[in-house]
Amino acid sequence: ESLFPNIPEINFYEIQNQILRSKIDYNNAFDISYNDVLYEDSYEIDGIYIPERIISIGEFGFINITQNGKSNFIRNKYRYKLNNITSTNKNYIICADNGVLLIVDKISLKVSRLSIDTKMNLNSVLFYDELNGFVVGDFNTIFYTENGGISWNRIYNSFFDGKDFTKLVYYNSNRLYITSTNGILIECYRDLSDWKLISKKITKKI
Repeated sequence: ESLFPNIPEINFYEIQNQILRSKIDYNNAFDISYNDVLYEDSYEIDGIYIPERIISIGEFGFINITQNGKSNFIRNKYRYKLNNITSTNKNYIICADNGVLLIVDKISLKVSRLSIDTKMNLNSVLFYDELNGFVVGDFNTIFYTENGGISWNRIYNSFFDGKDFTKLVYYNSNRLYITSTNGILIECYRDLSDWKLISKKITKKI
């Protein structure tokens, strides 16, 4: 007599469906590695009330929004590792691996991709108003925009070739700072012609 119960025949099917995969990924939300989080207080955009929010981002294009005591996933077809998020008055801007840069409308929560001429991993993004912003990444990748991300211009200095940039720190509209994995602090400043880069020495041990 068999020691195993009599059960119907089991058939296995392979379903190649990205939407199904997305749902499975997001059902395992507790297994997602979160890479950045952004908090915003409530305010109005063109007369539309935006509640207090927490936006979390992570692997596989994961974007989670928590507001009014509930958490929901934002639909995002760009399944890349999301690294950093910043905010303007009307949008969220997210940088990711493989040169992916996303913009999320704060009202509709629609996710769109911005065009930028790089395939390098993007590690930090910063907008200091609705139009002006910066993004940095691996292998001497620095870009800036003056039109809200519609087009991007590269800032290049061969001295920093091979350096990976990790974080942008805002100082004022003409000056910001960039950190590097190589222990280098870079000052990025604007003169009469364009943006310039200089390496800063850290003279005090902390």
